[in-house]
Amino acid sequence: MSEVERQIELMKLTFDGDETGEARFGTALMHLLKDVDSKRANHRPLPDAHTIWEIVLHIIAWKRYTATRLRDQRSDMNEDIDWPKPAETSEAAWQKTVQELRDIQAELVSASNALRDDQLDSPVAGGKVLRYLVLQGIMQHDIYHAGQIGLLKKAAL
Repeated sequence: MSEVERQIELMKLTFDGDETGEARFGTALMHLLKDVDSKRANHRPLPDAHTIWEIVLHIIAWKRYTATRLRDQRSDMNEDIDWPKPAETSEAAWQKTVQELRDIQAELVSASNALRDDQLDSPVAGGKVLRYLVLQGIMQHDIYHAGQIGLLKKAAL
């Protein structure tokens, strides 16, 4: 297995988990979301914290940014892109957001699949951050926010 393939397998594990939804560190991101409906996704149990829905939109933004950068294309990130608010809060809109998360994960995996091992030590998009660190960073981002989602789900009970 190449190093790129190994990183992609870890990325998939972090996102989907194994057959039981576990990802070694705890429950994988998508397994945490499987029983979340629009009401729970939009609930704000802590007044100064983001909702599950806002966190998922934030994860989507960073996966999109990362996929673009891995393709050596420039991409901007600002507060509006980084932490968007849901345009509407219906169940259909929530299901569309979850599907968008799945779609952008597939796009990120595709962008990663296009890499060769010898590219992992070179920076993305003319920047300073190495591709290897970008891949590790997006996985750590999923793990961090999965923990937040897990706590928000418990706080919403």
